[in-house]
Amino acid sequence: SNLGTKDLAGKLIRKVWNENDTKTATKALSLLNKILKNVVKDPKADKLRKLKMSALDKRLGSVKGGPELLAHVGFAPNAEKTHYVMPTDAVPMLPDIIAKITARVAVSTQ
Repeated sequence: SNLGTKDLAGKLIRKVWNENDTKTATKALSLLNKILKNVVKDPKADKLRKLKMSALDKRLGSVKGGPELLAHVGFAPNAEKTHYVMPTDAVPMLPDIIAKITARVAVSTQ
């Protein structure tokens, strides 16, 4: 159900927040938020839904909860294992996730 997925997003964001130090969590969530906002702004632009695995793994791979959150928002490795790709049908749930991340990161910067 849709509700379950929404709850999972919140749960994964909290996991990133609670299981990493503040700086790591803030950087990871801010990066993900930037990526998601770009996709929402231009959902048809394939290049925004296709991220280099090496670059992203370097920045999110060691963040506790980072890879799960990435997968939850729809990014999955392509067949060649060179990029994470998000299908367009994942886009409608992104504004809700962006709002949750924004709320979480805002708490830290006050």
